[in-house]
Amino acid sequence: MTTLYLLIVVGFVVWFVAGHLPQAKGLLTKLTVTAGMAVLGLSFCYFTMSALVWSKLQRFFQAGNLHISQWLYVFMVGYLGRYIPGKVPMVIGRWLSLQPFGYRRGAVFAAAGYDLFFGLVGMIIAGAGFAIFIDTIRSEYQWILGLLVLLTTVIVVYTPRTFVWVLNVIAKTNGNLLMPAKATSGFLACYIAMSVSYGCVFYVFCKAATDSSSVTASVAIASVCLSSVLGMVSLFAPSGLGVREGALVYLLGTWAHLDTTHAVLLSFSYRIVLVVAEFIFFLFVFAWHKLHRR
Repeated sequence: MTTLYLLIVVGFVVWFVAGHLPQAKGLLTKLTVTAGMAVLGLSFCYFTMSALVWSKLQRFFQAGNLHISQWLYVFMVGYLGRYIPGKVPMVIGRWLSLQPFGYRRGAVFAAAGYDLFFGLVGMIIAGAGFAIFIDTIRSEYQWILGLLVLLTTVIVVYTPRTFVWVLNVIAKTNGNLLMPAKATSGFLACYIAMSVSYGCVFYVFCKAATDSSSVTASVAIASVCLSSVLGMVSLFAPSGLGVREGALVYLLGTWAHLDTTHAVLLSFSYRIVLVVAEFIFFLFVFAWHKLHRR
């Protein structure tokens, strides 16, 4: 199902770009080498931060003494696996990677459940926090409150099912069921910081690829964070591909007043750049991991 969905999304992108080649070429000519290196560098920082926080979350449920290169390798193996199999196989892949080091299934799945929860809440708080700075006067932007209610409802409905399943798995391994308040606050703060940094990467990309002065930091961060929430809870979309981009196009059109063609090209171009950054980062991590094993 996810593979079929992925093929449909890729087919749509190819068809759309083929019909708007002049605009696509114009966007690409604005992406200089300097801008590309800046986006790649910021992406590497974001991936490293995400992996380190994830490894800390994993160690919270079961202590371990893995080398940093091993943590990065396990994190990226699952991260790249999102695109075709989806999120559940991603978690299974990380469990299989950690199993040789003595990690229990319950510890891995517990960390995955909290990772999802903190990721959703962090994105919403970061997105909403910057969204209120976009325009606090004009009434037409008050619909953001309705969107936040919808996203909160999705979390309330979606997350408990995940947690019930995760808690059942943990119960069978005699692990911790709940985090203390201090640890919860600390991890949530880290995920909010990661969400903001993710939005900053998109902002740098937007400033390099568009001349629109309406694409401010608050617009970029709010748009990419809130659209990412919808991508995270999508069931069949690998890595939220298509769902996230569709929501991002709508938000850029509403807040930044970009025309649909420009917004679509900008959204999917950013995804392509991010995928390139992921693979380059993975190759670096893979090489470091192999050198460390010698």
